[in-house]
Amino acid sequence: MAALLASFAAPLARVAVEPRVARPIFHLAPTAPRGWINDPNGPLLHNGTYHLFWQNVPNSSEWSWGLGWGHATSKDLVQWQPQPVALEPSPGGLDRHGCFSGCATVDVNGVPTILYTGVIRKAPEEMEPGGSHQHEAQLLAVAADPDDPELKEWVKLPGQFLPQPPAGMHLTGWRDPFILQTPTAGSPWWYVMVGAGLKDKCGTALVYRSKDLKQGWEYVGPLCESGDADMHTMWECPIMAQLSSKPPTSAAATSNGHAASHVNGHANGHSALHSDGCSQPIGRHMLCVSPDYCVNVPLCYLGSYAAGRFDMAAASSPQRLDLGDILYAPNMLTDDQ
Repeated sequence: MAALLASFAAPLARVAVEPRVARPIFHLAPTAPRGWINDPNGPLLHNGTYHLFWQNVPNSSEWSWGLGWGHATSKDLVQWQPQPVALEPSPGGLDRHGCFSGCATVDVNGVPTILYTGVIRKAPEEMEPGGSHQHEAQLLAVAADPDDPELKEWVKLPGQFLPQPPAGMHLTGWRDPFILQTPTAGSPWWYVMVGAGLKDKCGTALVYRSKDLKQGWEYVGPLCESGDADMHTMWECPIMAQLSSKPPTSAAATSNGHAASHVNGHANGHSALHSDGCSQPIGRHMLCVSPDYCVNVPLCYLGSYAAGRFDMAAASSPQRLDLGDILYAPNMLTDDQ
């Protein structure tokens, strides 16, 4: 079951609430570590325990450099237990000025792994009009003890796991990695996208693939392409959800009156044969992006995705994920339901 975790939302349930505590009842509202929080990061279900991380600036009531990852665990997405900080900046490291947003997954050996963006502030002379305010690198951390149900300790791996974007792309940013695909019996590839923007053009995400989560990544290309100014200049925290589809035996009338079978929501059961030699169904997906800055509402596109490409030309017009004006950088997980 795909569940959106925007602004730390959780299902309603009957829970014991201490009287006169002015705090949300059905939302994760961390009390430790104290300080600024934003962007839910890396929701993960591992060995029956839900893990949720978030951007945190300790001992501050406003955003600033030095962001780390707070961490809490739950058995039901309602009652949460605080855990030690999962990530914090490493002096002299590629994340010395902040551990920005990302995602979490479990590798083929059962080791929970965090993918995140490490940043180093640019000096004034390095700044470019319309460019990023920081140097950005995509980094990994793994659970020190994968059998610990609370995953209290995380160990950063050295170096960048993704190569820097190709030279000459003129990006507005390159951050917030998200796993698009994990290896299956039909394909050995991991796919990851990283939020980005093409300067003076539009927001996008850059896609990479590898047969090993920790190394060997190669650049595939943009997730999608469009010159539409409505796509903004930078996509932050992009996520992709595969939607429920009709059973393969279902049928729908086509324009010529004939019935067409559907597989993964695609008429005639089309599948795509990709450069890795693996045939993969083209599925119906929701692409959600947070454009430019937190004053903007996330936008959702419904369309087809396969092997690192989202068909933006055939996708639906963007819809607001929320009708309010304070929701930004939602996240999601898929559990065993």
